[in-house]
Amino acid sequence: MFSINLTHSKAYKASSAPNGTSPDNHLDSHLKQSSAQFTGAYAPLGPCPPGAQAQPPSPSTSHLGLPTGSKRKYGTKLGDTATRKVRKAPKRVLDLPPLAATAGIGPSLQRDVSVPLPSPSPVLPSHPVPPTYVASDQTNNPTKELKGRATGASDCWIHLLGVHETGPDLPSNPNVVKAAKEEWVRRTKGYLPEDLRRPNDKFPRLLCLHCLCTSEKWKTWINSDGGTTTGIRTHLEKYHGTSYMSGCKSIGSNRVNSASIEDAGNFDDVTGEDVTPEGLARYIAELVADQDLAFNIIQAKTFRRLLCYVGQGNIQASDIPERRSVAKVSSDLSQKEKERLKEDMKNSQGRISFTSDLWTNSMERPFMAVTGHYINAAHKTINALMGFRVVKGAHAGTILARHLFGVLKEYDVVHKIGSITLDNASNNNTMMEELARLVRAEGYNFDKEGNRICCFPHVINLAVVAFMDALDFTGNKYLADQIKSGCPPTKRTKNYVLALKQRPDKKCRATVVALRKGQRRVALRQTIIEGNERGHFKRQQPTEEPGPDGTIIQGWAEAIVKLRVVELLLDVPTRWSSTRLMLDCFVEQYPAIWEYLSKNKEAFSDLIMSDLEYQILQDILACLDVPHRAQELLSAEQTPTLSLAFPVYDQLIYSWRQVGKRLGPYAYAVECGIAKIEEYVTRSRSSPIHIVAMVLNPCLKYTWIDAQWTPNEKKFARETVKRFMLQHLEAHERRTAVVGAPENLSTKASRAQGQGVMNLFLDSDSYIYHDELGVTPPQSPEIPAGMLPTPQRLAPNMFASSPYASSPSKSASELFHREAIVNAEHEQYINDKILPL
Repeated sequence: MFSINLTHSKAYKASSAPNGTSPDNHLDSHLKQSSAQFTGAYAPLGPCPPGAQAQPPSPSTSHLGLPTGSKRKYGTKLGDTATRKVRKAPKRVLDLPPLAATAGIGPSLQRDVSVPLPSPSPVLPSHPVPPTYVASDQTNNPTKELKGRATGASDCWIHLLGVHETGPDLPSNPNVVKAAKEEWVRRTKGYLPEDLRRPNDKFPRLLCLHCLCTSEKWKTWINSDGGTTTGIRTHLEKYHGTSYMSGCKSIGSNRVNSASIEDAGNFDDVTGEDVTPEGLARYIAELVADQDLAFNIIQAKTFRRLLCYVGQGNIQASDIPERRSVAKVSSDLSQKEKERLKEDMKNSQGRISFTSDLWTNSMERPFMAVTGHYINAAHKTINALMGFRVVKGAHAGTILARHLFGVLKEYDVVHKIGSITLDNASNNNTMMEELARLVRAEGYNFDKEGNRICCFPHVINLAVVAFMDALDFTGNKYLADQIKSGCPPTKRTKNYVLALKQRPDKKCRATVVALRKGQRRVALRQTIIEGNERGHFKRQQPTEEPGPDGTIIQGWAEAIVKLRVVELLLDVPTRWSSTRLMLDCFVEQYPAIWEYLSKNKEAFSDLIMSDLEYQILQDILACLDVPHRAQELLSAEQTPTLSLAFPVYDQLIYSWRQVGKRLGPYAYAVECGIAKIEEYVTRSRSSPIHIVAMVLNPCLKYTWIDAQWTPNEKKFARETVKRFMLQHLEAHERRTAVVGAPENLSTKASRAQGQGVMNLFLDSDSYIYHDELGVTPPQSPEIPAGMLPTPQRLAPNMFASSPYASSPSKSASELFHREAIVNAEHEQYINDKILPL
């Protein structure tokens, strides 16, 4: 697991070399220990002479100038836009300036707002205001507590049990089967918190309890920390739909899709509806869209005969519409869905966030997708595809901005723009500049930096690319630093650096490319199957045995392992963590790869790795594991993770540096990757949206800001939050409609994040829970989590957008009164206990 300790001093002591041991000797011990694990398994290669010595780039200069992203920027001559007709801004009462969308947080500006700010009642500024937090129901509700602890894959884990037996036959030990069935009976009566998490890693397999208890089948999957839930979920939906849907509802999961609903209620049955050409056209259009079929299927004789057969005389061939009719119906259905989406966005709560990206398909056609993310009137999170368009011509930022602005205008949400998440390609910078010009021409404030969020996985990917590029130079840099510090490197270290310069990771990729071709792919698969059956694959594993005097004796022993029957993965430059996944799969399957290559030495002699090269590959993988875990943490779906971006960046930098210290030859390459991350953090440090996101997270508030930022930056953060609160207060006072009762803010997302963040914030002495200035009090250990107050939303849009100018019509007394309310609310919020992660 990816574990980062917030208490830097303790983690540093644990990972530093012993007193009197040089880093070089520490590396030697690491190499000796690692080489003991793989002795006598693979044929070593002779040393290769080093190539020409290239000057290593500086992490802060050369690598910061690397091209961002994989997109190509084409030059194009744009037409003159000076004469373009600009629509006038809508009329506003009292000549108030438009509410700014800067930072994309504030209340959405409705065009029909025509009520001036009411004068405040004559009360003193110290008049009590409604508290930000109110006490929740203190009744002990186990179901409610269970829902709060559910994670993203709990809908799978509640149906699985960790076991050692593979199957498919039932285990020979009847006690194992009996215990599994008793566990199933226990879970049918109710779930425990531990049932919501993946079974412990000590169990190599995951057993489907439903298959055992209903069909006497031992259906298992491998117990890994990623990549298995898709197959498990598909199995549960297909074969145990009713139980799966019931489990989802019991833990509060929203993963109840069409498959489980189908099994539970047969909602696909269409009864009481007459067969008409219009109805056939509608259902065929839905089939074509849902299964991504070609419209030509409608003209296929077999398809038309199928419809006539199932119609049992009620459908004739002449009743079946032609493909052009179905295409028109598809267009009408699409337009109808678009109108429904427009209305839903119109009534959405607050602003709408957007994401956009471009890619090219196999036919070299460029596409641009735009998605919207918002909370609808029913207080549910909605993620909707708003645009999917072919981008003709150059991918210049000005052209992309017009496409994106066209989508926003089409859905009439220009006044509701929140944040726009994009990758770090240079043309996106130009796009935001042009988009700011277009939005301001409509009469709304927009900031190219404040309304933009850089894609977190893309930043991590750029750091990984910088790390991989620096592997050519990091070894020489390490040797030079060792000599300069008066610790000459040993022969073993020199051999390690020499092998590193040969780039075993590139040899790994060349092997994957070679073995994925044609008959080699089939032959490697057969090698894995036969090796598992005959017990060919062995690895050295550490052992601990009691000695004669009672002491523990550590040693090594051979253990037979069974490999997964999977194909090798090839990295894709545009896919996050693909290089790490390729290396991970290669290392896992290398016993079978080595056996296959050894049988065909004449063809693959240059691809067989030595023990040292294989160890270097494992060390590179260890370096890539750190950014991979961070990227996985903040890539959650339908969960707000922006508030954790800076804390995770900070812990990623610290943890990555610790790995660089432990694996000395990689320290320079790690610094090159960190330079990329720090470049983004520096640029985004004062972004209002990051500040507000952290403060509004009830598990963070000001804790991280107070622990990491300077006094001036802390003051700026508080002023920013209060400024947004003031603008929301003014927006609230403009509304004449009666505001309903405040709704509960769900802490489920924050607690779900906490399940993944616990590996970052494990130490109870961590600064994330302790504020030296006492601004945000820590969680009291005497108060159980179930008794904590539940956050409440203030009246809609109470926390602010970012317009920094106030209404010119406000008097000094009115402004003083509103600032007093904001200060009171702010103090009330930060003085409440923070929720546990």
